[in-house]
Amino acid sequence: MIPDNSTLGNSTLNEGDTKDGLLYLRLMVCVMIMIATVFGNVLVCFAVLIYRNLRTQTNMVLLSLAVSDLLMVISMAFNSTMILHNKWIFGSTMCTVVSSLALTLCFISILHLCLLSIDRYLLIKKPFKPRNSMSKRTLIILMVLIWLVPSVVVNLPYADFEFRSSVFGCLKNTSQHHNPSSTFLLVVIFVIVPFLVLSYVYVCLFKVVRHHARCIVDLQPDQNDSGAKTGLRLEIQVKFIKTFAFVIGAFLLCYTPFFVLGSYASSKGTGTISSNVISLVTWLAFCNSFCNPVVYGLRYKQFREAFRKILCSPQAVVSSRQTESISRIGSAGRTNFTVDASSHVITA
Repeated sequence: MIPDNSTLGNSTLNEGDTKDGLLYLRLMVCVMIMIATVFGNVLVCFAVLIYRNLRTQTNMVLLSLAVSDLLMVISMAFNSTMILHNKWIFGSTMCTVVSSLALTLCFISILHLCLLSIDRYLLIKKPFKPRNSMSKRTLIILMVLIWLVPSVVVNLPYADFEFRSSVFGCLKNTSQHHNPSSTFLLVVIFVIVPFLVLSYVYVCLFKVVRHHARCIVDLQPDQNDSGAKTGLRLEIQVKFIKTFAFVIGAFLLCYTPFFVLGSYASSKGTGTISSNVISLVTWLAFCNSFCNPVVYGLRYKQFREAFRKILCSPQAVVSSRQTESISRIGSAGRTNFTVDASSHVITA
């Protein structure tokens, strides 16, 4: 029996329409993830930079984390272009650069989480002392190292750039891993060790919180102001711990499949893994970049208020910034006047 050409043609068209529909759906999801990442992290940056009450040491680390998430959009844009054309069109050099950028930013995000956990542990360990957990200089040095060390170590000449490019998806059919020891070393340094530190710090945090809670219960019969303030401060710290647990949980949910896939590809080769699976796992990891602003907005009243003011009344934000600048200039002028007056009296 001779097949009907019209039937074959219609089935071919239907398959083509289905493929195009799936392609447009994937691209739409990719664009939505990029927009959500830019929108949420820009809001975090504006909120911390505009409102003085949000310029705490912890929030400065969150600001740095938001910047790393914004830079991840570069890798997202290149990857979505690869999905559109069904191939990498930017050359092998850009493939290495973009895949290395994505891996470096992933490790930088993990180190930010470690710094946040240590900062919170040092702060909650002594809740009776309302002070910063570390000096401003120490915090700046640590944040510089967080950005510098992964950027250098991940991109040393011994690194297997071909393997990371194949895991990113821009290099096809890599059957072997040329330098598995380098990848294993990076995973140990920037993934396993940081998460061991996170686990240890969290156990210590819960022990400290439980100890302070018992102390506050013992102070309740006195009902003094010091005990009430300490209890309120401890309640705020506990809320931050819960919020930070959501952040770590979101990170693990998004990045665990990526690291598992990378480990599997390290032993079996990326040629054994479907390109659709690689793309799905990569974009699941990208999703983590917009999770943090969502968590802050849901859990922190100060961030919610800041986001609402920025979105609903930008003119009020501008006027408040102008008022803050004027008051800062005025306070500086009063300080200079006092110094000049006192020096004049001494001279006289």
